[in-house]
Amino acid sequence: MVGFLGPSCMDPVTATAIEVISMYLAGSSASVLEKQMVEIEDPWCSAVRFYSEDRPDTVLWLQLASVATEKLEAAEKKLFEVLKKTVDEQLNMEYLTDLIHRDRRQTMFSAESYGHSFSTPIIIDHMFGNRDGRHLKLLQSLREYEVLEKWTDQDWRDFMRKHLADNHHVSVLGRPSAKLLKKMEEDEQKRIAARIEELGSDRLKELQEKLDAAKAENDRAIPPEVVGQFKVPDIDTIHFINTTTIKAGLAKDGKQ
Repeated sequence: MVGFLGPSCMDPVTATAIEVISMYLAGSSASVLEKQMVEIEDPWCSAVRFYSEDRPDTVLWLQLASVATEKLEAAEKKLFEVLKKTVDEQLNMEYLTDLIHRDRRQTMFSAESYGHSFSTPIIIDHMFGNRDGRHLKLLQSLREYEVLEKWTDQDWRDFMRKHLADNHHVSVLGRPSAKLLKKMEEDEQKRIAARIEELGSDRLKELQEKLDAAKAENDRAIPPEVVGQFKVPDIDTIHFINTTTIKAGLAKDGKQ
């Protein structure tokens, strides 16, 4: 895992830019990091995750999953090589614009479907925002997407360079410990032995009988007369949703 301190969580433009960048870098198999670190003949990892946490300065996390232990340092180095290469070369602006539009649609859908789309920014404003509520007024519109649509290729690359490629970071390389595994196994064996001694043979026999009875009851077949009490409903009781088919463009002319 690699952690960065990003832009202020109270700036809707940069916060939304982070969301878009997360999709551009690690949102799908077509994203930059997935293509160059996962979807290759000899993968560096099984998946790349990019997510953020709201703090006064947004915490950005990049996580590489299932990295071979002998590749940990090399995988971290490769990650930054890809990030630096990305900000040094021209971006796929068509794909980036599509991600902006997609995130806008998802935001609108969430606002219409889930209460947390408003409760979360209100909580964040209470924790980190100004007391005059100026940031809450920004929830009235989606102006940040209009701003991002005007960003140039250089604007996006400068943003990624500042907050990712050239930013200070903390890397945590997780290594499995054979020594700790052995200790955990030994501790578990000691725990079981102590428990057996504590209970004694008579109590263990009693608990075994209780467990066997519970298993037998759980595996008992349901009597047919019980199942038969549940009647199959008539299909006339099924209420289908009435829809109207609308055709436009080429579909209206029967060409598509």
